[in-house]
Amino acid sequence: MIGWYLLLTIVSAAFGFMLGIFPGVLLLGPLLHARGVANGAPFHEGDAVQIISGSHRGTITRVYSGWQGESVRVDLGVAAQRTYDDVFSPTQLLRVANAETNARPNGGPTPSVDYSNASGGPPSVS
Repeated sequence: MIGWYLLLTIVSAAFGFMLGIFPGVLLLGPLLHARGVANGAPFHEGDAVQIISGSHRGTITRVYSGWQGESVRVDLGVAAQRTYDDVFSPTQLLRVANAETNARPNGGPTPSVDYSNASGGPPSVS
């Protein structure tokens, strides 16, 4: 009796995984692409962007190269370039217009943005 229960549990879990993975792939791809477009993608060399996720969040820099798929590489210095820590997908970047970048051209550390004095949220619209 326990053998059948175990077999049915394993089979139903595998069946549920197979049924769930196909709709997930079909839905997540277009959703991530739409998020990237809303952030300003496609990005090209020379575009000013702000990193909105990860350890470099808040850094404004420039795209210096395309990468695999829609991903791009941004100027975060020589150390990040060597370790590929400068590769970001369009969902991790936000296009900014006429921004002064704060990436160091000589490969030094990128200054971080201090959010400690930021207000609690966006201004209200009346």
